[in-house]
Amino acid sequence: MYMTESEIVRNYKEAKNKNLQIKILADLNACEKIEIRSILIQNNIKLPAAVKKKKKIDWNKEINRIMKMQESGKKLNEIAQVYQVTSVTISRVIKKQQSKRGSEGYCLL
Repeated sequence: MYMTESEIVRNYKEAKNKNLQIKILADLNACEKIEIRSILIQNNIKLPAAVKKKKKIDWNKEINRIMKMQESGKKLNEIAQVYQVTSVTISRVIKKQQSKRGSEGYCLL
């Protein structure tokens, strides 16, 4: 991350095209768009609804980030806003991960 959170927020607020600005900020900071979205949400910035068709999310790749957000005290609806999905979807992803972890380490004879 090359910019501070306050620089990201200021730059985003000044942009005319908010959706495009998220991509630009991600490119400038050599990070994923989701990281920029997360910073904006942490700073109480209301994000625009997605304009394009949503890209399918590989939840197996995102689960660690989701679990860290949850452990840091984020509510399900805040996490869901980052991914532009419902809190029910995030809840299902977390439950699926917990059931996988619960089944690991046990050996059925």
